Amino acid sequence: MKKKLFIASFCIVLLLIGLIIWRTTASNETWPTEISYGNGFDSFCPYGIIRRDTGGFKRMCDIESSSEVAMCAKPECEHSDDSCFAFVLAHDAGIVTIYNRKIYYTQDEYSYEAMYNSVSLREASLDGSQIRTLAVFDRTSYCESFIVTNGGVVLSMRAYDRALEDLEIGSKNLDKARWYVAFVDIGSGEIWRLPEKTDYGNYLHGFAYADGQIYYRYLYLTERGTFNGFTMEMYTEEGKAALASDIGKTRDTIFVADVKEKTERPLCDELTDIRAKDNSSPTGMTYTQDRVYLVQHFQSGQELKADIIGYDLASGQRVQTLLLDYRGCQYMACFEEVFMPYYQMGDEEVTGPQFALNARTGETISIPWMRDYTALGDNQLGRDDIYILYPIAPDKMIIDGQANYLWITSEDFWAGNMDKLHSFARRY
Repeated sequence: MKKKLFIASFCIVLLLIGLIIWRTTASNETWPTEISYGNGFDSFCPYGIIRRDTGGFKRMCDIESSSEVAMCAKPECEHSDDSCFAFVLAHDAGIVTIYNRKIYYTQDEYSYEAMYNSVSLREASLDGSQIRTLAVFDRTSYCESFIVTNGGVVLSMRAYDRALEDLEIGSKNLDKARWYVAFVDIGSGEIWRLPEKTDYGNYLHGFAYADGQIYYRYLYLTERGTFNGFTMEMYTEEGKAALASDIGKTRDTIFVADVKEKTERPLCDELTDIRAKDNSSPTGMTYTQDRVYLVQHFQSGQELKADIIGYDLASGQRVQTLLLDYRGCQYMACFEEVFMPYYQMGDEEVTGPQFALNARTGETISIPWMRDYTALGDNQLGRDDIYILYPIAPDKMIIDGQANYLWITSEDFWAGNMDKLHSFARRY
C-alpha cells in the first residue's frame, strides 16, 4: 500500500515538474521579432495588409502572392455566413492581425446583467478551427490598437467610464478619459495591466516591445481646455472661454515599462510648452534600436511646420531636434529614420512628397519619383524591405471604396524604380 502511495506521489511530483518545465519553456520560447499591428481600420503584419470590414468578410493584401484574398481556408466558400471564418471576423471581431502564422483579434462583449463592457483577446489558427481566449479585460470600453511581437501582445485600452458611456451632459468627467496599457504573454498566459491614466484630452498609442521592455506614448492636457481646438463643452460659457484662452498645455510623455519587474517610469517628459490652440498634432512616431523619434506638428502663422525630436532609449535624453518646414500637410510617414509628409501643397496643385528628411543625420533627400504617390503611415508592416504606397490622384487613390495599395521593395524605392511597383490582384 505504501509502495502504491509512493508511486502515486512520485507521479504527481513528476506531473508538477512537467507542468513547471512546460510553462517555463512556453514562456522562454524563441518568438519571432516581427511586428504585427492592428487598429480600428486596416491592420498590418509582415505578410501584408488586413482590410477592414467593408464587403462583409475580412480580406488580406498578401505580399508574397501580390494578391488580395479572403482570410478563409474553406474551399469554394461564398464568405456569406458563420461557416466562413473571414465572415465571422468581419462581423464579430474588433481588431484583427496575423503573427507567427496565427490570427490575433479582439472581441467586445456587453453584459446586460453587470451593465458593463469587456474586451477579449483571442488567438486562432488561420482556418479558424482552433480558437483560444488569451485574456478578458472587464470594465473596458474598447481596444484602440495593439501590437504583437516577441511572443507578447501590448494593447491600448479605453477603460469603462459611466459618464462617458451614458453621455451625461454636464458631467465634469466627459473629457477626462481613462486609458491603460495591458500586456499578455502568449506562451505563459501571464497578463499584466498597467495603472490607469486619467487626464484631460488624453490619448495613449505608439507601442514598441523588445527585450522585456514596453515603450508607449501618452499625451494629455495639464489643464481643462481644448484638444486640437475641441472640447465636449464647447457650446457652454466655460467652453467658449477655453477656446479663446491659452489653457490646455499639451504634455507629451514616453513611458517605458519592465514586464519582469512590473514597473514603469517616464522615459522622457519635456514637451510642456506646446499650446492646444497652436494646433499641435501628435502624429508620427518611430523606434530604432537606440532611439525613439516623435513628430510634433504646429502652426506658425499661416505655415505648418514640424519638429522631429529624437530621444536616446537608454537615457531618455533628447539627442536631436530638427525643424521640418513644409506646406499643407499635418501627417508624416516614416521609414526607419527617414520622414516625409503625406503630400505637398503647391500654389496650384497637390502632389506627393518630393523630399524626405533623415532624422539622424539631418540630410534632406530628394525623391522626385514620389510626385504621384504617397506613403503609408509609419511603415507599419513591421519589416524594412517592403514599403506600401498608394496613388495621390483622387480617382486612383480609392477603388471600390478601398485604398488602392501598392507595394515596392525598399531597394527599388530608393533607386526610383517606380516601374517595379506591384498592385494586389483580387482573388476572392
